[in-house]
Amino acid sequence: MRLHQRLLRRRPAPPGRRRTQEGDRRRTDTRPPLPRLQPGDHRDRGASSTSSPPSPPPDIALTPSTCPDTDSPPRAPASTAPSPGTPGSWPVSSTASTPPRVTVAGSSLGGAVAGRYAADHPERISALVLIGSMGLVPVGAEGGGRIPAGATNQSRQGVAAKLRRIIHDPALVTGAMEEEEFLVNNSPGAAQSFATLAAYIRERLDADVMGDELRELAARLPVLLVWGTQDRTVPPAVGRAVQQLLQEAELAMVEDAAHTVYFEKPDVFNRLVLDFLAAHKVRP
Repeated sequence: MRLHQRLLRRRPAPPGRRRTQEGDRRRTDTRPPLPRLQPGDHRDRGASSTSSPPSPPPDIALTPSTCPDTDSPPRAPASTAPSPGTPGSWPVSSTASTPPRVTVAGSSLGGAVAGRYAADHPERISALVLIGSMGLVPVGAEGGGRIPAGATNQSRQGVAAKLRRIIHDPALVTGAMEEEEFLVNNSPGAAQSFATLAAYIRERLDADVMGDELRELAARLPVLLVWGTQDRTVPPAVGRAVQQLLQEAELAMVEDAAHTVYFEKPDVFNRLVLDFLAAHKVRP
């Protein structure tokens, strides 16, 4: 009995019923029919033709506003990528051989990154701004132990202590800021990143200092050092040592600010940088 029921369920519909179903589909399906490949069509690889293939549809060139998940400009498709120097091209240089000079700024370990780039590519730099930067002079054994310890402690207590260490005015540290910092610093992959960062600072940072290289650069290009007088991460004494090493660099000490001058005193910081660039006739 069960076998008979299964056979009944599998029995195909009568031909008339199938035609009716197909007709129903034809009446309700308003999509245009798919094109058929004809002999000689350029898509038919087995056939040859002397006629020109039809033009492909134009590609869609991405613009920065269409790529919200990245800071870098998207690449234009190969078929539509403009040549360097033409309107709409991604390279910002006017020609491929003469890239523009830019002002580079970096804070904390980002200052080491900015300094390294400037030392390696001085032809690209119009001015250099370093804020509470590492990597310019050695931090020594004390800094090599203290800084990595803070970087790897991303507990709620550790995050709260770090924010109050790098920001001098406790009123600027809010509960929402602490929560966001905690969530970001404990997101997937963050622990491994902080461990790598801590190991670099502990084991290699002092071997990569570039103060001597930047001294030659400071003799030719404007260099501004900005330090908070209350910086406990990279103390003001480091800033003064860097200024003495670079000789031609200018040092600005910002009162009542710690390791994040740009956040704690944005108006003061912006005015310092803009006045510095204007004095050296550097376009911001």
